[in-house]
Order: sequence, then structure tokens, then C-alpha cells
Amino acid sequence: MPEIISFKEKEKQVVIFELVNQIYGVDINHVLEIIRPQAMTVIPGSPDYVEGIINLRGQIIPIIDLAKRFDLQASIETKARIIVVVEVENIKLGMLVDRVLGVQKIDPALIQPPPVLIEGINTQYLTGTVLMNKQLLILLNINFVYEEQKREFLSSLKEEDSNEKTIEKPNLA
Repeated sequence: MPEIISFKEKEKQVVIFELVNQIYGVDINHVLEIIRPQAMTVIPGSPDYVEGIINLRGQIIPIIDLAKRFDLQASIETKARIIVVVEVENIKLGMLVDRVLGVQKIDPALIQPPPVLIEGINTQYLTGTVLMNKQLLILLNINFVYEEQKREFLSSLKEEDSNEKTIEKPNLA
């Protein structure tokens, strides 16, 4: 009988950022780059947390303000903030955050399930929490953030379609 070898899960690397005086982390495998805010084109009718879209080297990227998305009070003016560009299912999305603190390796054994409520954030946005240097690090479930964004966008398109009225042409014959 072959020997069964058990591999301990490797350390997880996360990009750590600050958002309204709290620290969050996103799996580094989803992060493409970190950029300074640039001129955004506002999309009429988009939710208030969608700041707009940018052209990043020929690719159109929607930018969402995570503080607004999580119903947190923004503490820094948009121009002084940073955009973390992530990719989920081959789709790029920019997340506006207060500042990026760096990359941290985390032992998966230290990750605790998210508590029921963390200052109004739906726990489906979270993969877990870690106590780091006496401060709570909240690990974001970027897949859920993306999926919810996609669902809301498709739902808004359906609403627009249902709000369109058809005008019947008069019978001229």
C-alpha cells in the first residue's frame, strides 16, 4: 500500500491595505497591481460606490470605492487614495482604498472564521480574520465582492429594460 503524504497548507500571502482605520487583506494571487487614482469617467446611473471607469493601458477597468460599498465613512479624499487592481474570473476591477500597507505572509492555521458582524460588513465579503500585531486583519473574499458587483450590474440592466416603454406606431393604412 502506498504511503499517504500529508502536505501542510503553505503560508498565504495577502496584500494588506487600510480602509477607514481598519486593515484588510486580499489574496495576492488576485492582485495585479497598485496604482494612484487617475481621471475616471463617471457612468450615469451606476451605484454610488462605483466611482467610474479608467483606461489602464488600453483596458477599461471599473473602480469601486470599498468604503462606500461597505457603508463605511470615507476618511480620506478620493485623490489621496490608492487603487488596488484585482482580477477575478479574467475580469479586472479596481478597488479604491485609503492606503496600501504591504504584503504579509499569514499562517493559514491562524485564520479564524469571520465573526457574525464586523461594523456593518456582510460576512459573505470575508474569508476570515487574523490577529496581527494586536490588530484585527480582515481577509476579503474578493470572489464574493466581484460576483455581487456583477449581479447588481446585470440587475440594473434588467431594470432599465423593464422601464423602457414601447411606443406603438399609429396605423396609417
